[in-house]
Amino acid sequence: MALCVGLLALAMLAGYAARLPVLGGDLVAAEMERFARRHRVNLRVKTYQPLGLTGLRFEGVEVRARRGDYLLEADLDEVDVRVSMQALFTRGEVYPGEVEVHGGDIRLTRQPGVAARTPEPPPESTSATPAKSTKSQETPPASKPAKPSAPLPLLTIVHDVRMSVDFAPLPAMQRPLWVQRADFLIAPGRPTPVEFRHAYGQMPDGTSFAIKEVADAGNEAATYLIQPREPTRIDRWFNIHLPFAVSTESMTLCPQCSPAVFALKEVEFAAGHGVRARSDLMSLSAGKNEVRLNLATVSVVDGEGSVVFPYELANFELQYDALARTTIVQGEVEDGQSGVASFSANWSSTWGVLTSHILLKDFQSAPASKTLGLGHAVARGVHSGEVELSYEPALDLVEFSLDVDSRDLVVSLPLVNDEPLEFAQLGLELDALFQPMARTLSVNRGAATLGQAGPVRLDGYAVDAGAGFIFDISLAAENLHPQALRDAMPLSLSKLARGSNFEGEFGFEIATSGHTRFPADIALSVGFEGDVSVLGDSRRADVLVLAGTGPPSIDLPGTLVNAIALEDWVDYEALPMRVPLVLAAAEDAKFFKHEGFDWAGLRRAIAFNIEQGALKRGGSTLSQQLSKNLFLDRERTLARKLQEAYVTWRLERELSKERILELYVNMVEWGPGFQGIRAAAQRYFKVPAEELSIAQTALLGAILPGPSIFGRQVLNGYLASSRLEKIEHILSNLRFMKIITPPEYTELYAEAKAGRIGDLQLTICADDSNAPGGAPRCP
Repeated sequence: MALCVGLLALAMLAGYAARLPVLGGDLVAAEMERFARRHRVNLRVKTYQPLGLTGLRFEGVEVRARRGDYLLEADLDEVDVRVSMQALFTRGEVYPGEVEVHGGDIRLTRQPGVAARTPEPPPESTSATPAKSTKSQETPPASKPAKPSAPLPLLTIVHDVRMSVDFAPLPAMQRPLWVQRADFLIAPGRPTPVEFRHAYGQMPDGTSFAIKEVADAGNEAATYLIQPREPTRIDRWFNIHLPFAVSTESMTLCPQCSPAVFALKEVEFAAGHGVRARSDLMSLSAGKNEVRLNLATVSVVDGEGSVVFPYELANFELQYDALARTTIVQGEVEDGQSGVASFSANWSSTWGVLTSHILLKDFQSAPASKTLGLGHAVARGVHSGEVELSYEPALDLVEFSLDVDSRDLVVSLPLVNDEPLEFAQLGLELDALFQPMARTLSVNRGAATLGQAGPVRLDGYAVDAGAGFIFDISLAAENLHPQALRDAMPLSLSKLARGSNFEGEFGFEIATSGHTRFPADIALSVGFEGDVSVLGDSRRADVLVLAGTGPPSIDLPGTLVNAIALEDWVDYEALPMRVPLVLAAAEDAKFFKHEGFDWAGLRRAIAFNIEQGALKRGGSTLSQQLSKNLFLDRERTLARKLQEAYVTWRLERELSKERILELYVNMVEWGPGFQGIRAAAQRYFKVPAEELSIAQTALLGAILPGPSIFGRQVLNGYLASSRLEKIEHILSNLRFMKIITPPEYTELYAEAKAGRIGDLQLTICADDSNAPGGAPRCP
């Protein structure tokens, strides 16, 4: 704006001469054109006319000027220029002394990459059309000009001008700034060429404001205080939708500072639900090639001013270097106690690389988790360590590194456990590479340390192969002391081992690899080493009391099943050999060969689940099923599987296979509301358990995965099609184990397909896609 009025004011000499009858409009046009070209400005005046005795009024003034990346455009309604009487009487010169601008629009636009150039002559003459015509006369040749005098100060007054700014890539102003009046002094020969006096008007959001110059003891450059009558909503200034409101109570501006500084005081960010963030000071400084944004301490309060978020953002700085094309963000988050999370991030446009670093020191995560809606995932914890991340979009590559120790950690992982997991101390280390577009993940180094136990190491990769994933993952540990591991684990993961006494150490290695497109070829290997002895069991899972013969003690501690009366118990020796063999064929064909876990069966279950796209088979052995029925609830979580594995290991260490099978057939549920094979034989077939046939035992084995559902259907005269398929699987295993001959297999399966099991005549009903045509839906 100062440039606009300065150009017109300095051109006033030509305009003043145009008032004299001896000169004409051509001279005015030539002088104004030369002046505009000298300052690389496009200038156009629609009309002009005399103003009083010593002035000119320019009307319809258009100014266009480019400086670097910035374009200034001004469309002014009227510009009044008056002669300086001081210059006239002391120097004998006609020189402007006062300029007044009345109405108009001024726009300042940043257009990066558009080269500045000297403007071409306008297509039309820049000479203005005078309101009163004057007779044109030839101008005699000018004599050699004398050395110009130093320019005098020029008082400039602006009335009712609208100003707007568009600094790409920042959002454009939604409404202009309305300057109702602004007074300043233009003194080209002084160190400060523009001396501001005062101004007032309205902010883009309609808030009234006033501007005055203030003294700054630490700065010789002029500093201006912009004081709104009430806090102004800065978010309403621009064409951008923010999820929060931004307001400030006052602003200071130092355009001549190096770098130039624009500061907001008492800044408030208002989000929903009455939550507000406040900062005493936010400053924006701009140098030749660098822009910095700094924030003083930021705190979060509610609508009444009470602190609702104990964290504070401190020492925040955003720095942009246009020459190096880098953006740096750094700061600290204080947790309100003694913890600090320091962060920094660097984006290089030249190399296309984002790097970030977080340093944690006794940082408490509980308040952040609650505020960010993660309270159920990470309820609390105190963390120390480092996190590093880099991202290269051109390579589609994310590098992630983590080395963090946490104490008093509480996390919620529904797939692991229904209840939150509490860790007294947990250390995590991870180096990983991730390609988002290629959907590739590689873990170079992963380790978890629980208290004094560990580390447990993880490495591997998963690669998107188009039709499925190729993967290779391994998990390993060595020299683990079971008691130290148990004490460091959350209670919900180790409660069945609490109170047990262990001796010795162990290690393990689990590896799996393959292609999800070919589940049958997936490899799984599991290995254990070491020697661990249990000197005493926990009362929650006292396996030793299960040893011996007959039914366990009625007050068996820790079990979740009802005690079995002696008259309902069936000894293993009393059962015909076909019964345990059929049950093994139904649920665990390698029961008499494995040590509690059938890793090959587990691999087949994993392959089947991948093929089906759902968790339909668990791969549990009879020993695992007995563990679940004796000591565990029905939740399907990793925590239960871990405890199931522990109890299974104890059962296999302390009991014989025959005793495990005897406990199994007598204590598991066989139907709705009853347990034990004696009760099952009576309810379904009205025969003693000792007289069960192969077909009858196969039916009992077929309903085991869901005895409440499938058993009720059998009692109502139905056999589900999925159970018919299970019977065929059992009979196939019996044929493979040479317990029945191929002709016996054919006969038994034909009878089952007809719904005849012993003396039962059942109707085949449909509960899957393999049901025979016309079969009714299962009740």
